Amino acid sequence: MTELLLIADDLTGALDGAVAFVAAGVEVYPLAGAGPSADELRCGARVVAVNAATRHLTPEDASSAVSKLVCAAREAGVRVVFKKTDSALRGNVGAELAAARDVLGGTAHFVPAYPGLGRVTRGGVHYVDGVPVGESSFGRDPFEPVRHSAVRDVIASQTATATCTVAAGEEAPAAFEGIAAYDATTQDEVDAIAGRLLADAPVLVAGCAGLAAGVARALGVSELPVPELPSGNVAALCGSVNPASIAQCAFATAAGAPQWVVTEDQKKDARWADSPEFSELAHAVAGSWDARPLTVVDASAYTPAPDGAAPAPAVRDQVAANLGALALAVARVHAGQDGYLFVMGGDVLLALVEAARARTLKILGEVTTGVVANELLVDGVRVNVISKSGGFGERDLFQWVSERLAAPRAV
Repeated sequence: MTELLLIADDLTGALDGAVAFVAAGVEVYPLAGAGPSADELRCGARVVAVNAATRHLTPEDASSAVSKLVCAAREAGVRVVFKKTDSALRGNVGAELAAARDVLGGTAHFVPAYPGLGRVTRGGVHYVDGVPVGESSFGRDPFEPVRHSAVRDVIASQTATATCTVAAGEEAPAAFEGIAAYDATTQDEVDAIAGRLLADAPVLVAGCAGLAAGVARALGVSELPVPELPSGNVAALCGSVNPASIAQCAFATAAGAPQWVVTEDQKKDARWADSPEFSELAHAVAGSWDARPLTVVDASAYTPAPDGAAPAPAVRDQVAANLGALALAVARVHAGQDGYLFVMGGDVLLALVEAARARTLKILGEVTTGVVANELLVDGVRVNVISKSGGFGERDLFQWVSERLAAPRAV
């Protein structure tokens, strides 16, 4: 029976949250419409993670999707519901927390900090590398800017549910019913909160991968052995427009990695995936992947609108579909099962999974913080896929991952 159900708003979030539980056995449902039902939860893995795909929905539609999943968890008797949130507070955070709490009642315990990535919460304000999140690059995101830095304001922008701020080392008021948002600036503080919360059952907790690690420790999962990752070459496809991702592409190229560039016009063209140039690109990238330790495809090109407006949803969906199709084409041409296709951007990864018609993903393990290795079946053949959201990581991340996973060299 499933003990913990993790509900994320995008696929990279589902994976970087669920990887903390890989030693206990995790089943990941990457497509929102593909389950799991209450019956599947009754006989499922100890931990089940679901991509609810609510990041770009309206608050009302996001609430409905989360409510349906939490109802299934309640019916199945799931002990812990974990509402996975973005570490920079993007998406429908308030609406989804309120929806989960409305189903289960009591208090939703929200711990947004992820100290390992420089995300901390102090005095009710969420910081990214020391900068209030609304003033960071996430506040200038062209697709989903974070308008507030105070956690209560983020929540209040989407729901009227009562919210309280809980200082580090303290507990939520005993009689409080609503959303309790906890301060934390270290992983030890996050772990301590998780330990206190998991002493009760059932419980509704919310947060990012930092809290997932704390919950895994509280459940004793972190004491179980984790399988070793296989080695192989890395082909990185960057579909994120975040400055951190762009810098990672540039650094890898400057260090000598072969690079192909996907233009903005190609990404937006509904006919591109059927063109000869698309096929030529897929074969060239796959050939480099087979031969070189690191290959980079930079698809980060983006020209902001003069008025600063975000692209239309249809344009965003077309870009994701094209890049997902490219990832699938490269995987099909790739010579064998060794190596990793490193996909940055949750929408692109989801498009790849949809194109491959896979109902579940198998998590292999964490390469480094927030970077998760997974197994995807493509035409019955295993393909190792690394997932990562766009907005974090040092400039040398691609190089570091490539060296970490490098195949042994003949002497």
